[in-house]
Amino acid sequence: MWDLAVHDLAILDHIWKAAPVAVSATGVKHFSGHAEDIAYLTVFYADNSIAHVHVNWLAPVRSGAR
Repeated sequence: MWDLAVHDLAILDHIWKAAPVAVSATGVKHFSGHAEDIAYLTVFYADNSIAHVHVNWLAPVRSGAR
């Protein structure tokens, strides 16, 4: 999660300017003996906003400028 989601989390931190009140995270691994390769995060804020982040190593393609 910290390999791929760190930039997404930094962007959320910049946009909301407020700390989340709760975070739900789920990871799944598809290869035995390895760390989780897919992660789903839902970040909850006090103003009833939520953000959803999905990252994975199976297809680690990033959108945006290259």
